Amino acid sequence: MGEIESYILNLLASKGSILRSSLQGDVLASRDIHQEIIRRVNSVLIFGSSENEQWTRTKLMELAKVPVIGRKQSFDKIILIDDCSKNSKIPSFGLDVQKINTKNKKAIEIFKMIV
Repeated sequence: MGEIESYILNLLASKGSILRSSLQGDVLASRDIHQEIIRRVNSVLIFGSSENEQWTRTKLMELAKVPVIGRKQSFDKIILIDDCSKNSKIPSFGLDVQKINTKNKKAIEIFKMIV
């Protein structure tokens, strides 16, 4: 995890609780926990990477399909933090996604303005 990501997680932890998904161990149990977290949170923070844009696309597609798993309201915020260029071709799938490029020297200031 990079310096910006660590700073952001520490900042968020000081403001409230953070629920983190982890797909380790039993796949079905991990999936159930992941879906329960998505049903309960107000905002979502995704740390993406240009090395694996498909993974980032998959995470955003999951968020677009949340009504299927029982979430009725939209998220307050969805923030994608990655090392892609400003003109990244990752679609937002109809979601209001704030994108922050970690290569931008003002990434932390931008994040503070969003949250």
